[in-house]
Amino acid sequence: MATVVTLRRAPAAPFLPVETHGRPVCMITMLALAEGDTAERLLAPLRALGRPLLDLVRLRPYTALQSMTDTVVPAGRHYYWKSTGLRELDDDVIDTLTEHAARARSPRSYAILFHLGGAVAETDPAATAFAHRAVPHHLNVNAVWPPRQDDSLGAVERAWARDYVAALAPYQDGVYVNFLDRDDRARLSEAFGATARARLAALRRRLDPDGVSGGA
Repeated sequence: MATVVTLRRAPAAPFLPVETHGRPVCMITMLALAEGDTAERLLAPLRALGRPLLDLVRLRPYTALQSMTDTVVPAGRHYYWKSTGLRELDDDVIDTLTEHAARARSPRSYAILFHLGGAVAETDPAATAFAHRAVPHHLNVNAVWPPRQDDSLGAVERAWARDYVAALAPYQDGVYVNFLDRDDRARLSEAFGATARARLAALRRRLDPDGVSGGA
């Protein structure tokens, strides 16, 4: 099982009722990789929590799962990410998450929280390049604004994303490397940890001594 929580304004997506478009919403994406009856049983407690505006949970092929957000994250827009791992999800963290999500100026910006743990945490961190397997939550704050306009909104949204993650500093623990943006080069040590980064550097010296692949 896995869950992802998204805090944003409801997009004008065809699968959402028109009356929800633009409203602040909490979207809970849930997944059970299991046969139909087993999956229903695993997801039942979470689906019974409150009364959702819309319930889109259903049996899907994996390809449909991978493409279900394509309409709300199209190519061509400006995207700017700030991210962090979070050690806990107590009331203070939740308050910070919701308060900062509401401050986004662009209706396309959002914050997305991945719940890890379980099988992810059972793997030895030294066995892979992903060093933060014991961190239960990873947050990606995504500032999004339209192309072909002046950058005033972009400047506001980039500052919003940076302030959002900075407000969570007391609870931060590492960062996922695929969530780093172009100005996060100094955070590579946070993504890998000293041991993993040393191993990756040794591999690069052996396999790519001329630096053809780029990167750090």
